[in-house]
Amino acid sequence: MSIWRVVLTCSCLALLALTGTAAGATRPPAFRPAGISVADSAVEAATAAAEQRPALVDGTPASQLDPAGAERGLNGVTFVHFDQSVAGIPVLGGGATVAVDAKRRVVAATSSVAAATPPAIGPVVSSADARQLAIAAVGDAGVGPLVVDDPSLVIYDGRLIGQPGTQGAVLAWKVGVQRGAALSEDVIVDAATGAIANRISRIEQVTAGVCDAAGTAGSDPCVEADWITDPPSSGIDDVRYAYANANATVAFYAALGRDSIDGNGMDVVSTVRFSPTAGNAMWFRPADGSLPGQMYYGTGLAFGLDVVAHELTHGVTDYTSGLIYSYESGAINEAMSDVMGELTEISTQGSSSADWELGEDVANLLPHPCSVDGDLMLRDMRNPPACDDPDRRGSPLYLTGAADSGGVHTNSGVMNKAAYLIAEGGSFNGATITGIGRGKSARLWYQTELILNPATTFAQLADGLDRACTTLIGSYGFVTADCAQVAAVEDATQLRLEQRSYTVPATCAASQTASDVRVDGFDNGLAGWTAAVTPATRQVWFASGQSAGDGIPTTWPSTSSRNIRGVEPAVAADATLTMDTGVALPANAVLRVVHRYDFEKYDLPEGFDGGMIEYSADGGAWTDISELPVVNGYDGTIATASQSDNVFPNRSAFIGTSEGSVTTQVDLSSLAGHVVRFRFRIGTDTGNGGANTAWGGWFIDEVRVAACADATVAVAATTTPSASTVVRTPPTTGRWTVDPKRDAVRVELPVKTGTTYAIRAVRGSTTRKGTCSKVAGVVVCSVRAPTGTWRVLITSRKGGTTKAVVSRKVKT
Repeated sequence: MSIWRVVLTCSCLALLALTGTAAGATRPPAFRPAGISVADSAVEAATAAAEQRPALVDGTPASQLDPAGAERGLNGVTFVHFDQSVAGIPVLGGGATVAVDAKRRVVAATSSVAAATPPAIGPVVSSADARQLAIAAVGDAGVGPLVVDDPSLVIYDGRLIGQPGTQGAVLAWKVGVQRGAALSEDVIVDAATGAIANRISRIEQVTAGVCDAAGTAGSDPCVEADWITDPPSSGIDDVRYAYANANATVAFYAALGRDSIDGNGMDVVSTVRFSPTAGNAMWFRPADGSLPGQMYYGTGLAFGLDVVAHELTHGVTDYTSGLIYSYESGAINEAMSDVMGELTEISTQGSSSADWELGEDVANLLPHPCSVDGDLMLRDMRNPPACDDPDRRGSPLYLTGAADSGGVHTNSGVMNKAAYLIAEGGSFNGATITGIGRGKSARLWYQTELILNPATTFAQLADGLDRACTTLIGSYGFVTADCAQVAAVEDATQLRLEQRSYTVPATCAASQTASDVRVDGFDNGLAGWTAAVTPATRQVWFASGQSAGDGIPTTWPSTSSRNIRGVEPAVAADATLTMDTGVALPANAVLRVVHRYDFEKYDLPEGFDGGMIEYSADGGAWTDISELPVVNGYDGTIATASQSDNVFPNRSAFIGTSEGSVTTQVDLSSLAGHVVRFRFRIGTDTGNGGANTAWGGWFIDEVRVAACADATVAVAATTTPSASTVVRTPPTTGRWTVDPKRDAVRVELPVKTGTTYAIRAVRGSTTRKGTCSKVAGVVVCSVRAPTGTWRVLITSRKGGTTKAVVSRKVKT
């Protein structure tokens, strides 16, 4: 995507080895699938291998894999790509790659597939509604008329690309939206709830043809009729540099065996001095395939060879692995452009003191350059933390939020550090690496690009590097020891480090039912809560849709969500958000908080900033929740007074990053009969970046107080809601009632053996989950749905498979 970095604050995903040999040790033995001969094509051999050995593609049925093309790599290896679909619906990013040598033997395989089952019902959200939701999500960004593609159904699993907090595969609408060359996205709309699951950029911010926009938005696209005649002799510096640097990059790839961007000699086209990308550069290829793609440069940016090679490599990625530009796969996409851009510059211009500094020739033209020892650059690949980028997966600089398409420009530092170590060697994170050299590195990364799949995580990148390296042993000077060094780099940069995960606790015991006492999903912003900060230097607490002034969205987990966000002021401060009115607690009450946090921590065991939850009973003193039984509670302590000026030294708190959603549950049984208020508290120190902080702070999605009681089928005074079409049964029977005092919808259904039930209420982009329990042959489900018209859905599952969904419109 764009080359400049914004200053920011499992599904079946394993790549399978062909043997049990340790990663990076030796080249695994090849095998030829049964019935395949040298006369057969690589696609036929790869297809047969996937059918005969499903373990190669993570057990995915061959019926779900469709051949999507083949790429000729190095050492006579052909990489055959497959796209995944389930029941005819494509899995966004799902796919596999099988590497076949010249003798039609399989030498490697990778996969990034979703463990998805066919949807039990069609979409609840219509195509037309999905289109409008996508338009609303994009807003007024970009210049020019908005072009919206016809929505198409996909299966979306955010885990495939490393999106934190996602729970599994869902049926979704993919809606392409574009406004000029500066805005082009695929908006992913959950087909059941209407929530925006993700927004994936289609602009990845080459030259037979160069067009000059002369500081305007013209020459978009750059068609042959507008190409400048004889660009090497042009009097416009931007034109000459764009032409020369693109040709140097094409020559670099030709030495690796690739014929231009698409591998088939396509024209390499650039528009220079393009106004909408002033201070930026980008690669853009229309999703409809109407144009092959081209590069755009703001004034002066084509002067940098590594910048031009970076953007051209986005084109190569587009035509090979197709890495999705979001979260981990997006960071790998961005880093691949960094790595090949830098290797192009080094191989063309020779070694210099600026090696492994990206964009150093044009950094003064960029909006957010990084200064390292007085030298300006975009990114420091030798030492990414010098530019506030992580150098390993477990770094506290690693971003887990949705900003910058999931941190693609920041988290690329992990792979950049790996590339530097693979080429140059050095000591890092307890390991001593012997570099394999820059020439081998270029071949290794190109071969890796060909073996990756659209949805690739850092863990899969590590496995892909191993597979690519083993296919090169015996050629270009590669030996087994080189692959061992690559494996050592993977460990040092923690590519296989998994995200943190949390078990969502059951609200009540299996023999009990839960009833809501108070639920606040912050649909009305901060109403009902009082925000304060001492000293009163800046606003800390924000509702969804408000601007916090630091470039990080206030909404989570999706752009259609409602929540609050607490930011980190650049002072030693005490920021509280307090419930205005107390809750009278019945027996066996619990507090449930759904939240995510990203506090300043760095490499210390302690945190510089942190979040806490407190309660006050009957207007008394505030007490920390750690005094009560807690599930998914605090994960550390705030730093000592000698390490930080945080106003809460040594105090237990949520620190560092949660890497996704956490449900914290507090047992309030000991407070039965008391009126209790709750508050959230953020303690900060100075020096965390102020308005340009890279830390997301605290996102609180829902606060719920519920009571657990022995199950009963008794129903309060009720009214019968109007029924609407039943989407699918069973059951056709059942009693639907509404408790007007609590705005709770209650459903009683007959029990089916071995079947579990779940209930949720959906209105627009808002979804509320309820509870179901079995009592004396009856399933009792209830969900709180405040005044309005809701669609209530009850899902029955057996053996992990959705059997049926009952849907009714209910007015509360």
